Amino acid sequence: MEFIFNKIITCIRSRIAESLYLPPERSSHRKNTHLLFYTSAMYLRPLATTFIWHDQTRDFIFTQLNHVLPTMARYRREVFHGKGANSAIEHRFRGKDVDLAIRFSPEWWNFLDTPPDDSSSSHLCDSYTVA
Repeated sequence: MEFIFNKIITCIRSRIAESLYLPPERSSHRKNTHLLFYTSAMYLRPLATTFIWHDQTRDFIFTQLNHVLPTMARYRREVFHGKGANSAIEHRFRGKDVDLAIRFSPEWWNFLDTPPDDSSSSHLCDSYTVA
């Protein structure tokens, strides 16, 4: 299971990171990345915001999240905010998450917000717990 999860995280991170360097003429590829960004956010947010009791599992997941969340946050800052939200995707997947946060609201996106001086921290996810 750890191998598969690691592959998923690696794929998400590499595909989104690649799209950050695409020239404007390859914007159709960025549209696919926008969909990947949204679906990845829906997949990763519960992992980043839910307290996991088992220490080994928590440490493994947070280590993996520390690799991908900075890339997701950068994509959100540079592409998502620059080009705007995709209202069709947001409309299609709107709703509430398990913690009752309204999907795609500013509060929902908080899991990608990290202090600027902490962006390279290896403990990025340590504070992500649900009260």
